[in-house]
Amino acid sequence: MLSDIVPVTVSLVAASLMDDTAVRVVSVVGGLALVTMALRSLREQPEQAPRRSASGDYLRGAVTNILNPNAWIFWLGAGAPLLAGVFEDGAWAGAGWVGLFYLGLVGTKVVFAVAVGRAGEMLGERALRSLTIASVVLMAGVGVWLVVEGLRGQ
Repeated sequence: MLSDIVPVTVSLVAASLMDDTAVRVVSVVGGLALVTMALRSLREQPEQAPRRSASGDYLRGAVTNILNPNAWIFWLGAGAPLLAGVFEDGAWAGAGWVGLFYLGLVGTKVVFAVAVGRAGEMLGERALRSLTIASVVLMAGVGVWLVVEGLRGQ
């Protein structure tokens, strides 16, 4: 979460310097990127992750997050335009959006990690594929919404 400060801040500054047309273009491009990532996810096969110790290697995770192109694509293409639009309704609305976004993001990851950890080997290939498809539908849906909003000028 703390490592998101760099991409979020840079993306918000970049979005604030752009005119409405540029923000709309970024929204459309970001939406198309999300749809593309969603479709690519359908082709990927689930991998068995190697077991690692639970000793938190925060620095490695932070560096990975900062260098992760997906975080930049999200914040430049979708997150910053969405957040900038919410901030137009006031600072409290923007702060609330960020808080709820991270509560949902972190909460979902925690719930998912606990569920997968408890399910262990019980999750078969079919269940993993179903979860991937559900994620793809959600990601593609957000991408399509961003494209439509960008084209409409919202």
